[in-house]
Amino acid sequence: EGGRHPRCPLCDDRKLPSTYFCSQQCQAKSWPKHRAWHKETDARWDDLKTGGVHQQVDRELAEQQARIAESSGSEYQRLVAEAARHVADQNQHRATKALRKAIALDPGRPGTYFNLGAALASSRRSAEAAS
Repeated sequence: EGGRHPRCPLCDDRKLPSTYFCSQQCQAKSWPKHRAWHKETDARWDDLKTGGVHQQVDRELAEQQARIAESSGSEYQRLVAEAARHVADQNQHRATKALRKAIALDPGRPGTYFNLGAALASSRRSAEAAS
């Protein structure tokens, strides 16, 4: 398909669809932008592998929970928001404390038990999470 046109070696190495350039001069001119694209793609992939995306989602959820708690004035909602903030900060110990207090205030909410189990499992307390 590309014939004698130069290709991006990074695309080839990473098993991506080949990027062809019309000439060596075109490749040299386009290379800074194309290399920047590879760097950005690599960084996003690294974020995904290390949980960066999950941390962003956790932060957004914590902010949403804080708004709900503020508008409701509910102690239960405040504790759920506090737990969400601790999850976003990757402090599972404090998250479990806040969730236990929320459960004590309103034991009829199954989602809180689920979140407690998830926080316990994340802190490698799977036996306790299963109970």
